[in-house]
Amino acid sequence: FDAGNNPAGNILFKFKKSDLLKKPATAAYQYWTNLQDDQGNVAFTLFPVSYGQAGSYGPNMLFVSTQVYGGDQFQFWILNDTTNTIYGKAYATNGYAISAEANEPGTTNQLDVGDCRTKGAFYIYNPLNQTGVIYFVFTSLTSVSSFNGVVKAKFVIKSSGVTDDAVAFASYTDDYAHPNIASYGSNGGDETVVVSYEGSSSASYPYFLVMALDSANANISLLVRSGTNFIYDYDPTKLLCRWGDYSGICRKYLAFGAPTVWTAGCYGLADNTGGTWIAELSP
Repeated sequence: FDAGNNPAGNILFKFKKSDLLKKPATAAYQYWTNLQDDQGNVAFTLFPVSYGQAGSYGPNMLFVSTQVYGGDQFQFWILNDTTNTIYGKAYATNGYAISAEANEPGTTNQLDVGDCRTKGAFYIYNPLNQTGVIYFVFTSLTSVSSFNGVVKAKFVIKSSGVTDDAVAFASYTDDYAHPNIASYGSNGGDETVVVSYEGSSSASYPYFLVMALDSANANISLLVRSGTNFIYDYDPTKLLCRWGDYSGICRKYLAFGAPTVWTAGCYGLADNTGGTWIAELSP
């Protein structure tokens, strides 16, 4: 960060898994700094993309990034394992940005919704049409309302090139923030995903919910845990209360067929602290 607290650069490390598994572990590594895409944009957070179902991909590695304080581009990155070079390309999209911070009942203190950096991503490959898809999520103001919502975006990777697309969902009364995403499909051709995220408003204590979306973005939402009071985890450097930025989601390893996903999120406790609720999601 620079003196104005703006992102000024990045650093990416590459370790060999075999070295880390040795006893004692070795720490040989390579690194890159101040990575820029083909238009000269510096990526603040490069999010490493893991395989979303049973299996893997490689040897090249994929990354995605979004502009931390908003913008009109997504960035797609490939780390070539043979040449140890990384290339980033910017793709135009609809503009995105953060709205106001989130309200909660019973207090004038607001909740920190964070910024627009990528919070979760995964990759799947469909052998039938030889297409790879990277799904990723982030927080943004949307065209649905004046409140922050969740954007589910994707890169579609074909032999003819890469295209991007995005869909947003939001509330007319509540702010959503701190999303995560996991594959909920039964195979590489099933693009169903589940997104977990936090919600709060002037009428609803901070709560935790999930949404399942199919390839056509038809969706079903589920309240995982409601809050019982407002959160007062005050950060004097931001003049805001922290919540939900440590939430997460993960598909069960080697979950063939019917998927199982585990997720953890934040909700308001009676003593004005933030509780963590862990849930198992299955069909």
